[in-house]
Amino acid sequence: MKVERTKGEKTRQEILEAAASVFIAKGYEGASISDIASQKEVNQSLIYHYFKDKKALWSSVKDWVFADFQVLRKGESVDSLVRQFAYLAEHPDVLRLILWQQLEEKMEMATATPKVPPGQDPELFATFLSSLLYGPFQKACTIYPVKLPEYADVLAARLKRLYLP
Repeated sequence: MKVERTKGEKTRQEILEAAASVFIAKGYEGASISDIASQKEVNQSLIYHYFKDKKALWSSVKDWVFADFQVLRKGESVDSLVRQFAYLAEHPDVLRLILWQQLEEKMEMATATPKVPPGQDPELFATFLSSLLYGPFQKACTIYPVKLPEYADVLAARLKRLYLP
């Protein structure tokens, strides 16, 4: 049985798709509601009808775009990590949005010292954080010069050294 979406649900989804396109291309700071309205060819007030503000739209876009990837992140094994990198290699827009998010967080973290989450191995956390903040993905926020399978192998080898006998 096919479930029909209402016109409002379709419009909201179309706005999400347009916003994702703009956020992926420009990041949160570089994107504007005007850019998104132009992409969707609607009035800005329609976007504000569905989303409180730009921050709420950004959050909804990330939830929507990251939905499938979040399922993969639930695993804690090295194989799970490799599957995550494979997914990102197949979905470069997801990776690019992650990079924009990290860049935003990196700017916020510039003055803060990250603390190791409770129950996490400090060395593993440092490796993970370093890979995210300063790894090869950070170069000009693009994935094209990165050879994802090779990077996943290097990261998987580091994890194996830390946790496997």
